[in-house]
Amino acid sequence: MTSSIALGKIIGRDFKAQQLVTTLTSSQDENPVSVVSIVGVGGIGKTALAQHVYNDTRITENFNVRMWISVTHLFDELRITKEMLESASSSRFRHDGTTSFNRLQVALKARLASKRFLLVLDDVWNSDNTTIAIEEENWRKLLAPLKDGAKGSKILLTTRSSMVAEMLQSSYIISLEALLVNDCWSLIKSSMFDETSHNINSQLENIGRKIAETLSGLPLAAKVVARHLKQCFAYCSIFPRDWEFEAEQLILQWIAQGFVRPDACRRVEDIGMEYINNLCKKSFFTVQKKEFVSYYVIPPVIYKLAKSVAAEECFRIGDDEWIRIPSSVRHLSVHLDSLSALDDTIPYKNLRTLIFLNSRTVAPIKASIPQVVLNNVRSLRVLDLSPCMIDKLPDSIRQCVHLRYLNISSTMITTLPEFLCKLYHLQVLNLAGCRLGKLPSRMNNLINLRHLTAANQIVSSVTDIGRLKYLQRLPIFKVTREQTQSIVQLGYLLELQGSLQIRNLENINTPDEAKEAMLCKKGQLSVLQLMWAPDLDEVNTNKEEDVLEALQPHENLKRLDIMGWMGVKSPSWLENEWLSNLKHIFLSGCNAWEQLPPLGQLPSIKTIWLQRLKMLRQIGPEAYGSGSQQEPFHLLEELVLDDMSELNEWLWSGHTMRNLHNVVIKDCSKLKALPPVPPNLTEITTARKGYWMPYHHDVKFAPATTARPSVSSLCIFNCPLLLARLSSPMTIEITASFGLLRSIITDQMIILKCPLLRERLELIESLDIQDCSEITSFSADDNDILLQLKSLQSLCISGCNTLRSLPSTLSRIKSLSKLVLWNCPALESLPEEPLPLSIRKIEVALCHPLLKERLKKEHGVDWPKIAHIPWVEIDGEILQQKLQIGK
Repeated sequence: MTSSIALGKIIGRDFKAQQLVTTLTSSQDENPVSVVSIVGVGGIGKTALAQHVYNDTRITENFNVRMWISVTHLFDELRITKEMLESASSSRFRHDGTTSFNRLQVALKARLASKRFLLVLDDVWNSDNTTIAIEEENWRKLLAPLKDGAKGSKILLTTRSSMVAEMLQSSYIISLEALLVNDCWSLIKSSMFDETSHNINSQLENIGRKIAETLSGLPLAAKVVARHLKQCFAYCSIFPRDWEFEAEQLILQWIAQGFVRPDACRRVEDIGMEYINNLCKKSFFTVQKKEFVSYYVIPPVIYKLAKSVAAEECFRIGDDEWIRIPSSVRHLSVHLDSLSALDDTIPYKNLRTLIFLNSRTVAPIKASIPQVVLNNVRSLRVLDLSPCMIDKLPDSIRQCVHLRYLNISSTMITTLPEFLCKLYHLQVLNLAGCRLGKLPSRMNNLINLRHLTAANQIVSSVTDIGRLKYLQRLPIFKVTREQTQSIVQLGYLLELQGSLQIRNLENINTPDEAKEAMLCKKGQLSVLQLMWAPDLDEVNTNKEEDVLEALQPHENLKRLDIMGWMGVKSPSWLENEWLSNLKHIFLSGCNAWEQLPPLGQLPSIKTIWLQRLKMLRQIGPEAYGSGSQQEPFHLLEELVLDDMSELNEWLWSGHTMRNLHNVVIKDCSKLKALPPVPPNLTEITTARKGYWMPYHHDVKFAPATTARPSVSSLCIFNCPLLLARLSSPMTIEITASFGLLRSIITDQMIILKCPLLRERLELIESLDIQDCSEITSFSADDNDILLQLKSLQSLCISGCNTLRSLPSTLSRIKSLSKLVLWNCPALESLPEEPLPLSIRKIEVALCHPLLKERLKKEHGVDWPKIAHIPWVEIDGEILQQKLQIGK
């Protein structure tokens, strides 16, 4: 609280206020200067009560000198003494240059001698770092000059701690309790409504009282709620009933209007999200989740409250809304099918917000915004033209010099005018979905820009982007040797968050340049992708290593990709536990890297993806690390080895990765022994072909699916030595890992004959035979193996181009409940015997046309073999769907 004291009435504290005035004006105390304390929890109204009393006429008439000092938890005796002297002196700034505590105290003593004064010490805390004795001594020294004041002088302090009140020897202590619900509601009502022009109906009062009940009797909470209602919440009334708000866009509009008050510690967007959460807690919003997105919806009864609070400032034109727009209007939304209502009777010059909305009943139209609107909106802070299907940004927008938020996403605009770069206050520019060839040349003039949403290649073309120091997101940055697009530009963007991909790092001239990117200061980044161009002709290994060393990320990083780096020795920040929050690491195309860093000691690592590390021949103890007390890889869930052409061994005996769920080994032609596998493996996939496997951070950060929560898989693609090794004796650890195996996916039946799998055939529940291009029929051995599958429930045969007949033993697999035949173009018929009675579902697609003919319902030759199956689906057509009792 500053020394500027606000006037205003007090609610629910009248008796306490009278009591306090009487105590402060009394001269019966034996000491010339006595202490009175107001004690209570944060937000209970201590400062408000002190302010009210401080401005009471009886107080102003009783004291020659009044001083108000905000102490806070940072006890600074020099500052407090100086402020007391300034408050007590007529020439406020006369003592600014004095830094001597003793000289200030002498001056203060002289100023207060024989004067009756009132000193308010607001928000006094006790220190956690010093003893009570030291604190008492500090306060004794600080207040020593006040002893010569006239009889009746008072010190009034507000504090959360009764210990502080006692330490300063308070002669009188007032303890504040929570306000009654009626008083909380009165405080909300007085803050929200102009009592002379608003009648509060019973429905609104019921809502207000319910809100008041949730505030724990705290006046500050009541005022905060009222402020939220009057600004942020009331603003929402310009959107239709049941509107699904996206939190980020609503917050950015609030910020543009100045509704969100920044502080020195947090991003203003985070404060806005706190507002959203607070409104949710008060039931002003309900949350509706669709896929991965949360939408915020105002309940109907609360929407009425919002419209009432919005009163004369917020209006909407369209649908069932039609009302005369008064001169007090500040925020307006317009449905596109109501543009005819925008005539010259509307006071556009007063608008701070203009948002166009699609009609709920009419398809999107190419709208022509009346010129009378565009010519008179110079005061706008928020402008949303996204539904308008315009092909040019109106020239009159150049006049909107106060504009903070401009949304022209999904419009037909292909070129932006240069005058856009003179809207210096712009904080949000949304160009998503616009087919722009380029941005204006002087985009770096928009120095207040926080959010630029456009195609990645467009954003990455901005030169001198370091001037946009408040920018929150930069998906891609391309390094060149030009100063305007050098890596140094990133050093100015300290507020970047989310994902950052830095390309063409080979263009960094020196390690010092790399260090100036200040990646270690970017604590809001969750994903960092460091990319060098592949297959460079000349590489300076030492420089590569020094550059990567200088690109040390912040310890908060969640995912790190290093691609195309040509150093040999790992950076020091990967050799220790610096990246303690790292969950995912992707190393690709680093063809000189000979030895992995100790990834096992990264305490949070969940995914390791190694791809095309051509010099890596062995993974051993160095990958586990020795400097950590915890078990290596104790949280690892996914391990991928992709195209590791020289890798021949992973030494892992004695180390169990207890949380490992998925292992993929692809194109590792020299690997002859299994790397670590999930300890409770449930599914194995083997194939002689490799498959391209995408690695996207949005997938990695998506909420975990609940469809197959218990699946642990091992996939082996195009690793002939490894497949051959499966037929050899295995270690105890590997054998134990296969104990829960229930599913096999393979492109060759021979894999089922290896001892490791054959011993467990009776437990297998799912078999997927795919891409067996050379098989025409199942051999006697194959049929024998299938008969051993006593627990088989699902059999899928797919991509077998030459397969002409199914296993003859199919009818004898009594546990089978599902049969899928897909993309077997030579398959013409089912086996002679009817399919098992246990089958509940059969799906056939993309097989020989004759098979489809034979499976025609009622008339096909093979129909009697499947007529008993409840669900029959042929080429996407459901021929039979019987009700299954109990299923």
